[in-house]
Amino acid sequence: MSNLSEIKQAFDQANEEVKGLVRQQNEEIKSIGETTEKTAAALREAEKRFDENKGELTERLEALEAKAGRPGGMGEPQPRTAGEAFLKDAEDALSRREREFSREVKGILPMNRKDISGITSGDDSAGAVALSDRIEQIFRDPQRRPEHIRDVMNVQETSRGSIEYYVDHDAGDLLDAGAQDGELSKKNQSDIKLEAKTAPVRTISHFVIASRQVLEDAPMLRGYIDGELTYGLGLEEDEQVLYGDGSDGTIEGLFNAGIQDHGDRPSDQDRLEHIRRAMVKARKSEYPVTGIVMNPQDWAEVELIKSDDGHYIWAWYMAANGETRMWRVPVIETTAINEGDFILGNWNMGATLWDRRQAEIRVSESHGELFVKNAVAILAEERMALTVQKPKAFVKGSFDEDNT
Repeated sequence: MSNLSEIKQAFDQANEEVKGLVRQQNEEIKSIGETTEKTAAALREAEKRFDENKGELTERLEALEAKAGRPGGMGEPQPRTAGEAFLKDAEDALSRREREFSREVKGILPMNRKDISGITSGDDSAGAVALSDRIEQIFRDPQRRPEHIRDVMNVQETSRGSIEYYVDHDAGDLLDAGAQDGELSKKNQSDIKLEAKTAPVRTISHFVIASRQVLEDAPMLRGYIDGELTYGLGLEEDEQVLYGDGSDGTIEGLFNAGIQDHGDRPSDQDRLEHIRRAMVKARKSEYPVTGIVMNPQDWAEVELIKSDDGHYIWAWYMAANGETRMWRVPVIETTAINEGDFILGNWNMGATLWDRRQAEIRVSESHGELFVKNAVAILAEERMALTVQKPKAFVKGSFDEDNT
């Protein structure tokens, strides 16, 4: 039979093991909502050893107490023998460990996360008082279009509601300044035929409704709305300058203004060759090309063209001053133009964008029931016209393969 010191040591070890397993079980309940079977089994074994050592220790202590002699009497304090001192210390230790174990174990072992209730950061508890840091900025995704078609065009101002202009479509073809037969001979006669055209000023606008309260309580929002509305005008302007057909209050855009058409890409030509041959058309009309506009996807296809040995031919191309160029001409890479389309030409001479009123923001509460609803309408508007006075300065085309 083990002596009392060995029993006490085994009891202490079992107690520490149980406490460690209880802490481990508690962490598992916090993290995954329940304890693992491995931990539960280990805890059951540790509890069993604890109970066995506790029972044996209690029996030995009681036996020692029965055998212990206690001299003295009549209320006099009894001296403690060495055995009594050991017995008292063991009892105190046992009582202390039982209290600690009770605090740690009672109510924990049968618990899981579903059984726990209390104050949390949820909406149905204390979530309203759990504050978050706030970034006082609105992040726009996707990013704004960095460049608009007007950025590469000749832009002028007008104070009229329309622009009248004249186009000589056959300049040079009808002029005959040939050599004379001799003195006193009849001179050559040439004809000049001009087409009178009118470009009406068109209005581009859109608006949003906002409450007065939100604009007062979130001043940042007003600036963001103004910026987004103005940006929206720019997107619509790009669409109309390129593809407007002149109907329903739109302007007549470049693709519909009678410019030269290079058509689809022949099956035996890559994009590089197709563009270069389109440039010839503008150059033969005596217009040096100042810009090529294409979609980012089409520009990527150009940069990914490989030579016969498999190397990318544009990989090490260094544009002048960081400017992207193709055949010595700047490339304007923009989502304003549809994928598969391109347009090139002399953007300074061939057309003019006329501003009757540049983009402006107006606010009113006079629309509908806005006044009684404490709301306002925020309107963005611009007025502009487009004249394509030299259609042959531009050439449009498509990267779609011509299989005919």
